[in-house]
Amino acid sequence: MKISALIDKQKDFLTDELEGGFKQLAQQCNGVMDSTVRLDELLFAHMQKCRYANLVYVLDHNGVQLSANINKNEILSDFQGQDLSARPFFNIINHQHSFYLSDAYISGVTLKPCISAVQAICQNDKLIGMLVFDLELEKLPLLDQKIGLSDFRQIKGDPEIRSNLFNQNRVQSAMDQSD
Repeated sequence: MKISALIDKQKDFLTDELEGGFKQLAQQCNGVMDSTVRLDELLFAHMQKCRYANLVYVLDHNGVQLSANINKNEILSDFQGQDLSARPFFNIINHQHSFYLSDAYISGVTLKPCISAVQAICQNDKLIGMLVFDLELEKLPLLDQKIGLSDFRQIKGDPEIRSNLFNQNRVQSAMDQSD
């Protein structure tokens, strides 16, 4: 199996794993979006049960953050009101395409590889907000697949560097000389 096909299968697997629970939480968010305190409490309670997420927050339909940034340990209200409409997922999510998994990126918070899972919050077939989870790649369940040796390609480096790789000698240090 080609690596690109494996990545696509993994994204499909994660969508199946996550979408139902996120849709249910988005419906609960719909009922409390008029109160940031209740919204933050709902998200914080959910984060205690969420195995894969590092961070969760809610945006309104304009991309302005309604909730605080919420992790398992704290509610960080400093981020409320920031405009996140420039995020790649913002123009993809609507009432017809209600779930999206981003490509992998390095989190600005944890400095680890992660993806964002975005669930539309809809009311009467109209997008009123977005529920966004940052998911750490290391914590996500993996689809049990093996990459065949025929799919593996070694990338060869510069011939000049490779030719001198084994011509290196170890230099004696002060630790080697002390007794």
